[in-house]
Order: sequence, then C-alpha cells, then structure tokens
Amino acid sequence: MSNDDARMNWSQGASGGPRALGGADSIVGFDPGCMRAGARQSRGVHARAYIVTVVLWLFAGGAPTLGVVGAAAVGPSGSRMLPWRDEADIGPDAARLRRTLAELCVTELRDISFEGNLVGAVHTLGEAYRRARGRGLSLLIRAGEGRRFSGAGGPHVRMKHRSTTVARAMDDLCRQADLFWEVTPIGIVCFDAWNLEQSRRRMAPGDLARAEAELVEAQKAGDEAGVWRRAEACAWAYAHRNGGTEEPGPFLEVSEGVAPLSAEEVRRGFDSHLQELKKRKWWAVGLDPTRTGRLPREVGIAIQGCVGAERAKLPCWEEGLQFAREAADYIMWTQNCGGKGVVPFPLCRSGDAAFVSAGGFISRVASNTGASHNGWVVDDLGDGSLQVDNSHCGVALYELYEATKEPKFFDMACEAAGWAMVEPIAPNWVYNGMTVYLLGWAYDATGDNRYLESARRRLRLGILPGQVLRGPLAGRWADPRNSGAAEHFTFVLALAQWLAAIPRDDPDRAMCAGAMRAALKAWQAELTAGKLPDTDCVLDALVAVERVRLLQSDLTDFDDCGVTEALGRYERVGAEALRAGRLAFGPSAWARLLELKARGPRLERPRFRVKRR
Repeated sequence: MSNDDARMNWSQGASGGPRALGGADSIVGFDPGCMRAGARQSRGVHARAYIVTVVLWLFAGGAPTLGVVGAAAVGPSGSRMLPWRDEADIGPDAARLRRTLAELCVTELRDISFEGNLVGAVHTLGEAYRRARGRGLSLLIRAGEGRRFSGAGGPHVRMKHRSTTVARAMDDLCRQADLFWEVTPIGIVCFDAWNLEQSRRRMAPGDLARAEAELVEAQKAGDEAGVWRRAEACAWAYAHRNGGTEEPGPFLEVSEGVAPLSAEEVRRGFDSHLQELKKRKWWAVGLDPTRTGRLPREVGIAIQGCVGAERAKLPCWEEGLQFAREAADYIMWTQNCGGKGVVPFPLCRSGDAAFVSAGGFISRVASNTGASHNGWVVDDLGDGSLQVDNSHCGVALYELYEATKEPKFFDMACEAAGWAMVEPIAPNWVYNGMTVYLLGWAYDATGDNRYLESARRRLRLGILPGQVLRGPLAGRWADPRNSGAAEHFTFVLALAQWLAAIPRDDPDRAMCAGAMRAALKAWQAELTAGKLPDTDCVLDALVAVERVRLLQSDLTDFDDCGVTEALGRYERVGAEALRAGRLAFGPSAWARLLELKARGPRLERPRFRVKRR
C-alpha cells in the first residue's frame, strides 16, 4: 500500500491466511458506525484464536499501555466488529471514519525493525506511532481458545527495517499470525477467521436460553472475549426470535413556535417542582417497609433535583437544600436498617404501578431468609435488581455532599458505592450501566482507584459487549429487555459520567467515547426529526453528554450527534408546560436542564477528593 492509500481489501494469501492488497482502488467496506472488511475464511488456522485489540488513542497525551488477558475468542462470523462477507455504505459516518483510516495509512513510522512474539511487535508499533505523532496507541492483547497463548506472547513475527505505516505494519503482522484486522468505533480489532466460523457453526440459530446461560457463565468467569462472543450469540438468537425490533415511543409533542425559556423563567423554573415535591412527599424515617410500595429511587431523584437547583443558584435553592437533607436522612436510615450499606428495597408485595413493575423480584427473594433484614431486601441474589435504586440514591448522596460538605452524606454514599463495587456482574446490561454511573461518581469524589477498576470491569464485561456495532441496529443494545429509550439512554448516561470522571490518558477512554457516539447515532434520526422520547432518562443523559461535550476539550466526536438540538426541543416542551402550569419532567432532569441554561460553559463542578474517615 502506498502512504496515500485510505482503503484496503483482503484476499486469500498463499499460505491460506488473509492478505492485504495494495493499490489506491482497493476498498474497505463500511457499515453505519464501523468499518468492515470483506474477508474469506482463513483455512491455514486450526486451533489458533488470538484476539488483538488496539484501541486508537487519538487524544493528545495518551500513553500507550499493554495488557495480556486470558479469554475466549470473539464471536460468530457475523460479528458486530466483523461484517462477514457483507458490504454496505457507512452513511453519515463516512467522512470521520475515512479520516481515521487515512491517518493510520499516512503516518510515517521510521526504522521499525523487530523479530519476536506478536505482543512485543504490536507494542513496538504503538511506541513508534507515539514517537511519530505525539499521540499514543493503547494496546490490549487477548488470548483465545485453542492453542494456548503462551507467556512468550503469541506467534513469532517479524517487522522489516523500513519506513512504513500503521496500516502496512498491521497487514504484515496479521499475515504472519494468520489474523485479519479492521477499524471499528471502539478501535482496531484483529480476528482469527477460522475460530469465528467455528463459533458460528456451534451456535444453533434462535437458541436463546443456551446463549444467555453461556453469557452469564462467561461474565462470572471474567472471560471478556468469551462475553463478546456469547453476547453476539444472544443478539443472533434475539434476532431470530423477534427480529430485534425496538419498542415504539411514546414521544413528546413539540409545538411549533414555542419560545425558549426566558432568563426569569429559568430563575423560577424549579419553584413549582419544589412545591410539588413537598406536596407528594411520602417518605419518613420509621415507616413500615412492608407497607411502603414506593421506589427508593424517587427519593434520590428528588434530592438530585434540589441539588441541581442549588448548583444553578436558583432563588429556591436554600429551601430545596433543606428538603434534600431531610430526604437524605430517610435514605441513610434505610441503609442502616438493612445493615449492608446498600440502599435496600422495601419487602412489600403491593404498591403503585412503578413499584410493581420494578419490584418483580420481591417474590423471588421473599422465601430466602438471608435476602432480607428488618423488612428490607438487601440481597438480590445476583440478578442486579438492587443496583438501580442503590445507584440513584448513592449518586444523590454524593451530590448532596458536594453542596453541603456534611460528612455523613459522603460516608453513606461510599457505603452504597462499596456495596456495588463488590457485587457480581449482573446478567442485565442496564443494571450494570447504573452501577458504572455510581462508581464513576465515587471515583470522581474520592480518587480511589478501586472504584475506577470495578467500573472498568463492568464496562468490559457487562455493558460494551451488548452494544451492536454494525447493521440496522448499530449502536443499540441487543436485548429486548433493554430496547426502549429509557434503557438505551441509561447506557449513554453511564458512559458520559465515566468519560467525565476518568483521567484523559485512561486506556479505555477512546473505546468508551466510540461506544457513546455509536449509541447517540442510533437515536439521531429520531431526535433530529423531533421525536423526543417521553422519559426523563433521555433528558438526563443528553444533559450529561452536553456537559462532557462542553467541558472535555479532547472529546469532539459528539458535536454532530444532534444532542444540542434535542435539548433545545426538550426545553421548548418544558417551557410550554411551565407556562400552562404543568410539569413536563421530573425534578432531576428538569433541574439539570435549568442548570445547563443558567450556567452554560461554567458547568464544571469543583472536585472534592475526600478520604473516608
């Protein structure tokens, strides 16, 4: 390939492995959200299953890192990252992805000479890229099934002493190792074609129960690449069962000609919410949990709304902060009653519609004597059901601590985060998303790397593998339980909080940014057309993305995802309701939108890195 090539293709090599073809007219196919290469099966590989992930770190100051993880091979040949023998246009992402590949192909890497194992070769390549461009490559080498990935670091390869490019060097390495590579929204990924085809053959189409059981086992074992493969199998099984369709609406009506909020309306925009919160308050220290059919998250969301009003310094902030303190006293009382640190769920068999919908696990844990204490559910038996309410309330306590500096709120927030940190990966992607949301806050507040690494593990095992990165559902999560807008934007909220909290040189930053962009792109058509999902989760997540977009100067990939325009439409819906004496949104989402309007570029919270007493 010449240094000006921005395209490539694969054909069968003489040894049976994949080979890159040169020439300016060679082409890599594109899918929405990811690049895809038409590939032929590598017959020269029999038991080898190496997976090499090279996450592009295209932000200044990124430092290259290298890890070796034992895991199973990535999924069937219809992989989200490997569009198998398929071609489609990349659509609106064409320009960005072509620029990415072009940078790979024109970067001069001088005097590379290496002979040794694959791990060392790719690490050498990353170091050369960093020296040439001033930007790092974050490298992760994974081992797969079949022949053992020995301590020597994989198959023997050689890079010749010559000027080259990243693309040419990757071509050469993959040819020697019987692998092939492609660019995806989460990085450059190398695959073993033979193993992918074998994985596809062993999974019967539509075998959902088997796919889900294997996915859970892979998560328990910490088998990251195995989780990716089995998540792919689940997506395949779901598609055969119901076509992978999304749940429709409901959508909000956006009236034409409604003016945005005026400055005075912003100042007084939370008054009605605060009065409504006071009127509808149901919680009180000492109530009977077996008769409390209401969700703990309602209390956390109320606190978050009041703290948002305080950050925006709206006229009602002092009154709201006192209300939030009393609500937090209730949350902390429930934690003490449960005795496990978690914000517990009331052991109640009836309640309002929201409680019944969210509390379906009550019947499953009621017969387990160790799952409840003092009338509160403190153990969800590994299914993750407690994570949602615990995360909402834990984040609320962290936010309240930032506003008041009262240590009790910080201590109990850390209790909630500490419980979440050691809980197993949940089989439900959304529950893991909520846990990452809380742990991101915990790391931001404390600087404790235990929270960071626990969140990273959940991202890799419990969130990112569930995202579809190719085809008509690209950017969405392949699970009918997580197909609605509320669930989808829970992932966006978690990824936004993670990106806001982690260091800018974190090796997973680029991968998570790519996942969030893909998630936003999946809903861009609806948001651009004015179809606003009628759920607070979407507004909350879009405000979080806008915060990241405004405050993180190295993250510019979200400017064209329609977030700002969608927030403008949500604002007009809220303004119309406010003028009519109605409340269009819940307290947390609305307060954060008002904060965004009131503070604009001054959104950043001061960081209080506090150690527990």
